[in-house]
Amino acid sequence: MTLFLVKMSILFFYLRVFKAEKRVRLFTKIYMGLIILWTIGNILLTFLLCRPFRSYWDIAVKGTCGDKIASFVALGVYNTITDFFILTLPIRTLWKLHLPKPRRFTLIGVFCFGLLVSILSIIRMVAVSRVDLANFPLTAVFSVFWSSVEPNAAVICVCLPMLQPILPRQFRERGDSISMIGDQEDVESPEGRFYMSPSSGGGGGPHILL
Repeated sequence: MTLFLVKMSILFFYLRVFKAEKRVRLFTKIYMGLIILWTIGNILLTFLLCRPFRSYWDIAVKGTCGDKIASFVALGVYNTITDFFILTLPIRTLWKLHLPKPRRFTLIGVFCFGLLVSILSIIRMVAVSRVDLANFPLTAVFSVFWSSVEPNAAVICVCLPMLQPILPRQFRERGDSISMIGDQEDVESPEGRFYMSPSSGGGGGPHILL
């Protein structure tokens, strides 16, 4: 559920920022539907993979189960693919903003940093594929570790656009910067309109309202 909430928060974030970008909004809603289906698949997998249900975690209970490792890896692959498409969705639009190239690279870098989560997801899938259910306590250490790291890294990545106000003042005032505060104004891009806040103080251009 953690990854579901993180993905949905990013997608709602896109809907808020790219209010006039029809392409981005359309794909955002499509991805929302796919993420909901992925989450439902996770829930159904948990409850339907083994019969009786208790045999899912209690090896002393005799029952029948599907291929747990293959199921977890399949869901992980789907998770990684959706991560990639979600995080790269706004890059084309951000590149066309009327901003100096260094600022555009900064914005794109913030979103691309989220691809770290995709890398962690791949590492987790490799770790899961090496789990031996007959010797679970010894072989599941790394899979459990990476399964804990991935959602925490996702939470950090999704918070990156909001961290600008806590940066040192001299860094914030150097040109355009990501901002979550200030009065809003509309700024045109080649593909639509973005919500931005005018810069405050002496130097600096407009602040993109992320």
